[in-house]
Amino acid sequence: MSVNIKLAPYSLTAEVPIASLSPVSVTYASRAQLPYPPGNVRVNGAAFPSTTSGDAVITWNHRYRLGPFIVAQDAADVAGGPEGNYTLVIVINGVTIRTVTGITGKTYTYTRAQRLIDNSNASLPTSITITPVNGSLVGTPRTLTFVMGP
Repeated sequence: MSVNIKLAPYSLTAEVPIASLSPVSVTYASRAQLPYPPGNVRVNGAAFPSTTSGDAVITWNHRYRLGPFIVAQDAADVAGGPEGNYTLVIVINGVTIRTVTGITGKTYTYTRAQRLIDNSNASLPTSITITPVNGSLVGTPRTLTFVMGP
């Protein structure tokens, strides 16, 4: 979307008259419309684990674009719930293994058995990315990377 604006420079002694200025077209990306990324993302209860044992239980809290503007990262859910749903992508050693779309809740379990089927080398890094989606609007993703140990 584009808007025409006029920027009027001024100093302590004078200001340029707005009528003498030419409008400038500015295009913005509608960032304010994008759904907020999930907050308080954790794997097995840890915010930034380097390794996990057994199943990886991924949890997060909802953030709502029209809610409070400043929310602590580890805060509880913000009233209003998600503005759509989430897409979760699992990547092992840089290769996309699984994509799960349409998640409306705030938890996902990637089992140790699934991990071994997807790639039996347990020393390779596993990345989980959660992206908020609202129709054609895609928000900022949140990613955690860790090694799924025995």
